[in-house]
Amino acid sequence: MKRSFCVALVVLGVLSVANVAMAQDDSSYIFAVYYVCDQNREGWSDTVTEHFFGPIYDRHVKEGHLSGWGRMAHNAGGEWRRLEYMASNDLNTLLDTRDAIIEEIQADVTDAGQELTAMCPDHDDYIWQQVEGSQPLGEQLADRPAASYSTYFVCDVARQERADEIVKQAYAPVLNRFVQEGKLKSWTWFGHVLGGKYRRLLSYTADDHKALVAAVDQYSEQVQQENPELSTEFSSICNSHTDYLWDNKISKP
Repeated sequence: MKRSFCVALVVLGVLSVANVAMAQDDSSYIFAVYYVCDQNREGWSDTVTEHFFGPIYDRHVKEGHLSGWGRMAHNAGGEWRRLEYMASNDLNTLLDTRDAIIEEIQADVTDAGQELTAMCPDHDDYIWQQVEGSQPLGEQLADRPAASYSTYFVCDVARQERADEIVKQAYAPVLNRFVQEGKLKSWTWFGHVLGGKYRRLLSYTADDHKALVAAVDQYSEQVQQENPELSTEFSSICNSHTDYLWDNKISKP
């Protein structure tokens, strides 16, 4: 855990009916900050973020430095209570913009930054790259559903690219079918660029958590039935995971 004030972002699912392979030139990146917060004050941290930091983020979106930003609230899962994210199609631009935002917050809204640190003193930083999904990441930020489900995988680093291939071959067709049938709004498979122990992230969205949990359970069973060998191989590569349910608090395209 790091203990200094940081601006940031998270990861989340994407969407649509098309089975869109994410080419390298279309890569989308997310800088995600996962906060551990005082649960008695975490709601106020959302207000501080929206009213003091939000205008800074919005300006960078308007100027084309970011494709979007947002903030998610813990519904169920581990110790992370909030996630804040910034998205861009270019990694260098994303890193430069994050540095600029931190400088602006420290210069213009120092007190708000200190208050956020007091409410959410610990955080983990991750950078994720979209590998596959139902549509490009930037497109989904304009119409973000209320509920998200994120599965964070610990994977064998030497074989994690094979896991990407399995997701494209065995998981994507089922997940895209679920989007077409309206059981999911979107899904996205992310690869680790920077951060802690989690190497891959599979994220889904829907209008509510009950529908989301039911859809994830159903699609997992279908993948096992349709591609048992690939499902088993995937589990051998990414053999540990942590699940979270998130509520969409702020989503700005």
